[in-house]
Amino acid sequence: MIYSKLLQTKANVVDQSAALTLMTTDVEKIVETFWRLILDPWSCILQLGICVYLLYRQMGAVCCVPIIIMFLCFGLVAVTGRRVPEYQNIWFKAVETRVNLTSHTLSSLQSVKLLGISKKMETTIQWKREQEISMSQNFRFTNCLALTSSLSPLVLSPLVTFTAYSVARLVSHEGPFSVNKAVTSLSILSLMNTPARRLLFAIPFGLQAVGSFNRIEKFLQLDGKPEVLVPSTQDPEKAPEACAEQDQDPKGPSQVSQHVPVIHVKRAEFGWETGIPPIVSIEDLAFAKGSFTVITGPIGCGKSTLLKGLLSETPFIRGIIQVSTEHVAYCSQTPWILEGTVRENVVGESDFDALWYNKVISSCELDFDLSRMPDGDSSMVGSRGLSISGGQRQRISIARALYAKKEVAIFDDVTNALDARTLRSVSEKVFGKDGLLRSRGTTVILATHSVQLLQAAEKVILMSKKGEILDRGSYTEVSNRHPIGEHQDPLTASSESDPQTGEKYNLGDFRSRLETQLDTRMTDLRRQRGDWRSYILYIGSLGWFNFSLFIFGAVTYALFTAFFQVWVTWWAEDTAGRHGLGYWLGLYAAWGVLIMLALLCTPMWFIYYMVPKSSNMLHSELLAAAMRAPMSFISKIDTGSLVNRFSQDIRLCDWQLPVTLVMTMFEFLGVLASVGIAVSAVKYVAIGIPVLGAVLYFLQRFYLRTSRQLRLLEIETKGPLVSSFIDTIQGLTTIRTFGWSQDFKRKTLALLDTSQKPMYLLFCVQRWLLLVLSLIAVALEVLLMGVAIPLRTSVSAGFVGLAIVQVTTLSELMNDLIVQWTEMEACLGAVTRISRFTKDSPWERSLEEVTSLLEEWPSEGAVTIGNVSTSYEPQGNLVLEDISLSIKPGEHVGICGRTGSGKSSLISAMLRLLDCNQGQISIGGVDISTLDPEFVRSRLNLITQEPFLFQGTVRENVNPWRDTVPDETMIDVLSRVDLWDKIRSLGGLDAPLDETLLSHGQRQVFCLARAILRRSTILILDEPTSHIDPATDAIIQRIIREDFRDRTVIMIAHRLQSLVEFDRVFVLDSGRLVEAGAPRDLLADEGSAFKALYSVSRGVSQD
Repeated sequence: MIYSKLLQTKANVVDQSAALTLMTTDVEKIVETFWRLILDPWSCILQLGICVYLLYRQMGAVCCVPIIIMFLCFGLVAVTGRRVPEYQNIWFKAVETRVNLTSHTLSSLQSVKLLGISKKMETTIQWKREQEISMSQNFRFTNCLALTSSLSPLVLSPLVTFTAYSVARLVSHEGPFSVNKAVTSLSILSLMNTPARRLLFAIPFGLQAVGSFNRIEKFLQLDGKPEVLVPSTQDPEKAPEACAEQDQDPKGPSQVSQHVPVIHVKRAEFGWETGIPPIVSIEDLAFAKGSFTVITGPIGCGKSTLLKGLLSETPFIRGIIQVSTEHVAYCSQTPWILEGTVRENVVGESDFDALWYNKVISSCELDFDLSRMPDGDSSMVGSRGLSISGGQRQRISIARALYAKKEVAIFDDVTNALDARTLRSVSEKVFGKDGLLRSRGTTVILATHSVQLLQAAEKVILMSKKGEILDRGSYTEVSNRHPIGEHQDPLTASSESDPQTGEKYNLGDFRSRLETQLDTRMTDLRRQRGDWRSYILYIGSLGWFNFSLFIFGAVTYALFTAFFQVWVTWWAEDTAGRHGLGYWLGLYAAWGVLIMLALLCTPMWFIYYMVPKSSNMLHSELLAAAMRAPMSFISKIDTGSLVNRFSQDIRLCDWQLPVTLVMTMFEFLGVLASVGIAVSAVKYVAIGIPVLGAVLYFLQRFYLRTSRQLRLLEIETKGPLVSSFIDTIQGLTTIRTFGWSQDFKRKTLALLDTSQKPMYLLFCVQRWLLLVLSLIAVALEVLLMGVAIPLRTSVSAGFVGLAIVQVTTLSELMNDLIVQWTEMEACLGAVTRISRFTKDSPWERSLEEVTSLLEEWPSEGAVTIGNVSTSYEPQGNLVLEDISLSIKPGEHVGICGRTGSGKSSLISAMLRLLDCNQGQISIGGVDISTLDPEFVRSRLNLITQEPFLFQGTVRENVNPWRDTVPDETMIDVLSRVDLWDKIRSLGGLDAPLDETLLSHGQRQVFCLARAILRRSTILILDEPTSHIDPATDAIIQRIIREDFRDRTVIMIAHRLQSLVEFDRVFVLDSGRLVEAGAPRDLLADEGSAFKALYSVSRGVSQD
């Protein structure tokens, strides 16, 4: 149901962590509660009825007292637990906020480190964590009260019942009750405790399940995908304002008239939020069958919004859209890559056609890449395609759209990550007149700034900043009336390189990453025996003194509970009346009060006070290890696996682990008390204890080994299910557009069935355990009676009867103990995984602490690099080899070179993301290898290619360093980059920043505004103009010249013409510096490497 709704929900309203919480935590809680509310109640009520009848035969009307007590406790639990769903929702929302921020930060960790805000983000996330713990305290307190209320009948029922019965006999002058009656009644009351406890436990579980149902209901009520399409066979003037074709899996191409547009938009307005002006307004726009249309315009003009509007993925305000076909392919600006093989990503849910597949692979220039991969097109691409380069991910996405053979293909700026040669080849073979798309008569709609593709289009649509069509026609017609595009240099697009390393695809790195990811997963999920080090680790996080107090409270509870029952036998054996009723009742009530205090304070001390400190410390250590680890280590770890430490494992440490530990301790001490009473009654029973211990030892070996593996297998089989949800959320638009909803639903249901099998097997094993333990308890009863009968003259009848009562309930106690113990060990795996990651994660090297002499560093922007060589692995291939260069203060220099030449590696070395194998880098006269890496990055100013924005206000994002900056300055800077009007419409500086409301280009210029506010003597730009239009690029270049004219500027250029006005350029090739000099001097040299690169880039745009 949740997954089906997910497939129908608006892509922009789906919260990934919230959906995953529903699928995991909430569904599991409902399933866990199901048997408590459906299977248990009828059997518990039947048991209570039988026990009441038996008690009536012993005590008469007093038999109603336990039922009254149970109803009172029932009401108390209901009262204390009625706000559990509310408190649970508050807590879970805080968890979602923290996990969302953590996930976003870890996914963009390289950008976070480069910006020098790692410690700031670490502090922010930890603050969110502390808020989350604070918001969980009401839930913890209420549940502790509910737990105490649920266990109260164990104490109150015998206390009030025996008191009422004694008073009744005293009033009727019948004398004290006999030992037989006391033992029999106590036995019946003990038998009543189990069903009463289960019924009472069902209440808080039920209330939590209600909260889960409410969250699921809220999710199911989310707005569905906008349905605005009308069949083009209708007259658009008569068509309804909002009607749509459903997402179907077409079995064959539909017949479309050549005279009817494939897509026709009339008087349509699109926007992402209600209450704000529409982003796109289209009066009339038609796409003819087989046409090739390119949409271009400045950043933020609504190109992506329009394309998604054509797919019914953008909220529709008004107007009419006619679509004559259901056969549509879509390729998003950010490639959607499934975790699987290259072939699986290209073919998708289509049937495999080897001949067509090979044509598509060749057209997308993937054949050479596949020849370098270890297993060709069967090579795994890793989570989100992290094991391949950005350009490869984009071409795989294009290949998927080609292979599907759809009548309409929509592409959203899919060539920005391709170098010049690849762009030229893909443009000709895919989008050209003789390309695959045009040769099949496919209607192509493409958003781009590429001049080459603009020139190849049959129609160009120019959008204005207001989201309206400014002009349309052929490229020549539109370019004559409006300046669109300029010579672009996709040659140096670093996104064609690996996103983690910034370098060319490397076979050894490919294997290393996948092996590391697989090893990490297998290590996390390995089926190992219980490790006592896990207990020591967890107790250490709790604090040994605090844990000792908890043990003292639990032991006190167990001893008082045992003595509470022994007191009844002593009372019954006082037939001579040596002590009055007040003596026995008074002390009996005193023991009951002490038990209730221990029952309330012990769990409260542990869960409410100790656990928050422990889990907060575990989270803090985990976060510090992740944020301060070098990128060479983090880049090999699957982000999903890492986020899982912060979500599932922390959640286990927050609640399930402490609850199961408390229950395990109580059950263990209860078993010891029961056996102790049996041995005290008949000392010869102790002879059978070693035998019983041996039997239980072998039993637990078989059971724990099996149940632990089933539990870990359950966790392991849920991994693909979670991945399926994540893949669906990230590719929701693509899945619906291709008509693959039913296929993904079928696969997900199969994964769900697989994930349920270990749980059902575990349930069966637990039933088997209960049967075996019951047989053991029966054997112990036979042993007890076999020894007690011959010794009946020398043992206390009351003690023997009490021992029989204890042994009767022993099987239930042992079953609960082993079940809780197994669950606790599975939860302890979370502590082990956190501790292993914390200990195994290296920290970035720091040789010196920052001194007062460096407070103004770097006071001048000189950079000296001397004979530097570096690699990503200690024994790996060199990515920079013997680089030496010098940059003067205030000098503007550019770095260029082909893909894989070492540009981004050089920047990474300057920012200490890479440590030098040899050589030295000095900035401002200081060897940066002697400084803390975070300190180095925090003192330099950087604009990354991938913009990083986080959950927070506009103010926090534009000034993440929290420097003292007046509001007027912030507004002025945002105005200069043409963003203030947009920000003001969203609520101003203190409004939450929703990055989905900003285009990719707008996010990049937002980061430019952040850099302007940052006062530093050195500015580093890593291809900041890859997703922006030429006009915005000109603005950025002007700001660099004006605002940073007296500062050192180092830029990796996306467009080589941007470097012509710089003081010098450095040309890299294969990790070596091959040329340096003034740009215009190099362009005048026919043999210059810079001249060759510049000529190729201009040739691409002029073809």
